[in-house]
Amino acid sequence: MGATILAVLYAALSVAFSVVLACSVNSECNEKGINHKGKYVAITLLFGWIGFIIFKLSNRKVRTENEGPEPPKARSKPLLACAVILFASTFIVNFASKTAFNEMPMDTLFSSAFSAIDNIIGKNSTFYDMKGNPYDSKEDILYYDRDGNTYKLDGFEFDGDLVCVETGDRLNCVFCYVDGEGYLYYDKDNKLKYNEEYDYYYDGSSKVYYPATLAEWNSRGRLLNNEINY
Repeated sequence: MGATILAVLYAALSVAFSVVLACSVNSECNEKGINHKGKYVAITLLFGWIGFIIFKLSNRKVRTENEGPEPPKARSKPLLACAVILFASTFIVNFASKTAFNEMPMDTLFSSAFSAIDNIIGKNSTFYDMKGNPYDSKEDILYYDRDGNTYKLDGFEFDGDLVCVETGDRLNCVFCYVDGEGYLYYDKDNKLKYNEEYDYYYDGSSKVYYPATLAEWNSRGRLLNNEINY
C-alpha cells in the first residue's frame, strides 16, 4: 500500500472517528433528554475524546435525575463501540506507515494527502519551482541539485521517483529532500533525523531539510517551508 494511500486512509479514519463519536453523543442526549445537545456534539467533533469526556463529566448525574428505563433502540453504546474501533484503526495505520516507509512521521504523510487533495480540487492554481518558474500542476515542478542537474517527478509524491532529466537516474522520493536554499538532496544513507517540534529534518550540521515533494516556493523562488517553520 502506497504512502499516499495510507495518508488518505489515516485522514478518513480520523474524520470518521470524530463523526461517529459525535453521533454517539447526539444519541445519548436524545436517549436521556440532555439539554444543549448541539453544544456537546460540536465540542466532540472539534476535540474528539477530550470533548466526549467533557460531555460525560457535565452530565454524569443525568441518569439519576431522569429516572425511568431508557427508551428502546438506544444507539449511543453501539456508536461509541464503533468510535473506539475507528480510533484503534488510526493507530494501526500509523504504525503500518512508519514500518513500511522508514518511520516517516505520520504528519508528513498527512500533509502529503491533503496536498494531493488540493491538487485534485484545484485549490492551488499555480505552483513554482526554486527558480520561480510557474506550473499548472505540482507534479510538473522541476527540482535542481547543486551539480546543475534537473529532476522531474515520475509517479505521485512519495509513491514515485524523481528522474534526472540529463541522465535518466531515478531517485526514490522517500529519500528526496530539499535543503534550506531549495536544492535537491538525496539521503541515500538515511542519515537525516526528524525534528518534531519544528517539523523539519536535519543533519549533523545546522542545515535543515524538507521532503522534496512537500516543498513549496513562491513566484520569486523563495522556499515557503522556511517561513512556515520559523
